[in-house]
Parts: sequence; C-alpha cells; structure tokens
Amino acid sequence: MKIHVVAAAQLSAEHVAAWTKIVRDVPALDSPFFHPEFTQAVADVREGVEVAVLEDGGRPAGFFPFQRIAGDTGEPVGDPLSDFHGVVAAADVVWRPDELLRACRLKAWRFHNLLAWQQPFQPHHALRVASPQIDVSRGPEAYERERRAAGSTLFHQLRQRMRALERNCGPLRFEPHTADRDALTAVVRWKVEQYQRIGAPNYLADAWTVAMLERLLERQEQPFRGLLSALYVGDRLAAAHFGMTAGGVLHGWFPVYSQDFAKYSPGMLLWMKLIGAAPELGIRRIDLGRGDERYKSSLMTGATHVAEGAVDLRPLAGALRHGWLTVREAVRGSVLKTPVRYVLRRARRLFHSYRVQP
Repeated sequence: MKIHVVAAAQLSAEHVAAWTKIVRDVPALDSPFFHPEFTQAVADVREGVEVAVLEDGGRPAGFFPFQRIAGDTGEPVGDPLSDFHGVVAAADVVWRPDELLRACRLKAWRFHNLLAWQQPFQPHHALRVASPQIDVSRGPEAYERERRAAGSTLFHQLRQRMRALERNCGPLRFEPHTADRDALTAVVRWKVEQYQRIGAPNYLADAWTVAMLERLLERQEQPFRGLLSALYVGDRLAAAHFGMTAGGVLHGWFPVYSQDFAKYSPGMLLWMKLIGAAPELGIRRIDLGRGDERYKSSLMTGATHVAEGAVDLRPLAGALRHGWLTVREAVRGSVLKTPVRYVLRRARRLFHSYRVQP
C-alpha cells in the first residue's frame, strides 16, 4: 500500500470517480460527509484541506481527507461541523493510523465523530456514543405506525399543535426544498441566537462556515447538495432546516425555529413534515447527528456509533488528551460539577501547552 497526499483542490477525475465508487459500494459510508463533494466544498472556502490517497497496484483504493491546522496537527474536514469522519475505503483495504499520519506529515489527528467500526482506529478511542438515525425507507406511514407501536404519541400531539397553530396564527405552508437565501439567512441567525441562549460555542462564527452552506445550497440539481426546508405560518417563517443529502441519505444539520411560535413546537412540526416528504425527496434515512437533544430521542429508530479521541504520535500528549476526555465525561455525569472546574481549567492549560485542543 502506497500513500501520497494531495490538496483537495487537486483531486483528479480518477480520484473522484474511485472515491464515489467506494461510497456507493460500502453502505456504512453512505453519509454525505463521506462523499468527495463535501471535502471539495470545504476546500472551496477554507485553506488546508488535504487528502491522503491510498494506492494499491497503482490505483486509488482509499481516501483519508483531513484539515491541516497548526502545521503538524490535523482535524476532520469541515470541523467543527463534521458529524461523521474516517477513512473512505473498503473493509478489505489494510491501513494503519500511524502510517497515515506519517504520510500526511502529521503528529496528531483528533476526532470526535469517527465511525466506531473502523477497527484500525479503535485503540485510539477515548469514548463512544450513539448518533441517532431515522429509518424512513418503508415510507412515512410505516415509520409512524412503528413509532405508535413503540408507545409514542408524538405525532398525535404534533397534529393537535398544528391545528392550534393554524387556528390561532394562520395557514401552514411547507416547502421541502427551497433555494430561498432569506430562509438560509434566518437559519444562520436563529442558530447563532440558539447557541447564545444555551451557552454553546458558535459553530458558525467563522466566515467559511456560512460560505460553505451557501455553496451547498447552490447545488440544487446535483446528487450531492444542500437541502433547505422551510415551514411558514402565512408569510412568516416558523421553522427551517438546512442539511446535506446524497445517495438517499439526509443529514440533519441545522434545525431552527422562530421563538414567536415556540409554544406550538414548530421545529418538531417541520420534522414531521420533512419525514412525510421523504419519498418525494428520495430520502430513505435521516441522520440526526450525535447529541442527546430530546427531539432526537423522540424521532430516532436506531443509531450508529461514533468515537471521540485522537491518534497522536507523541505519547505524552496522547495520554493527556485521553485523560482529559475521561475526566470531562465523568464531570458531565456528576453532580459535583462546580468543585472540579478548577481542575478542568488546569487540565486545559496543559493541553494548550502541548498544542492538543480538548
């Protein structure tokens, strides 16, 4: 196996064709994040996007896209917006993480949503979590029947709220696929406001993130494209969602709703409408991404597992990061959060001194 690295912007037609074939042939790699177009879309708006090409017999056999930061440190392409990442290769392709990093001239590559089944990375996992999914391959009616059989009354409640919303505020209009830039602007604005409300990092703060969403929205007629869905009350936008779709999979990325209609659960109403529109959109599965938000547990039918950790060729830095993640998860599940904040701040300073971001 030979490995060489190219800038994402320099991928050849042969590379893209081989990459696309792997994604098509390996069902576990069907997320839009693993399509070459995602890596190319990020590279269009951000520097430092590179791809390690694994060659067998002179032909491309696998691809490892990564974002180079701080010279010899790497992260997933599109981070922090990458909800899935890993090596794009068939299961019988043999590769080693340390060889990948050396070929890429990296000392460390950190990950947080790595496909947990990729065996060569497993010794580097610090923790594994579920990433919820919605199976709509049998149609929305079958999905709803299965949810009812599982004891869920969610859709009954949502229809009651939908009737109340129409009665009190005006008629609903759902657009499953729109190119309205104003709606995308609202998605970004409302998402940033949500981050502020809940005290989360602003993942859309960097200019490249919004530029990438705009480019994805422009790919209206492409197999890989951004999908913007909107729910209106009269002429007012009540909820919207921007995601990516390819190969029958929609990745749920940025769901938002107007606070003016919050008591009617417009965000959940949009999900109900989007699930109902799955057949016309050619969607058989919706990935919701890692997280314990209530709407995900209410809608999910299954999950895939992702891992957090790092491949680090520096033993001390790797051990520090692994320890940090272990402590962080213990604190998140503890009632003693306040007393340990000092310890966590000290740990973070150590990470920065070794250029390993916790």
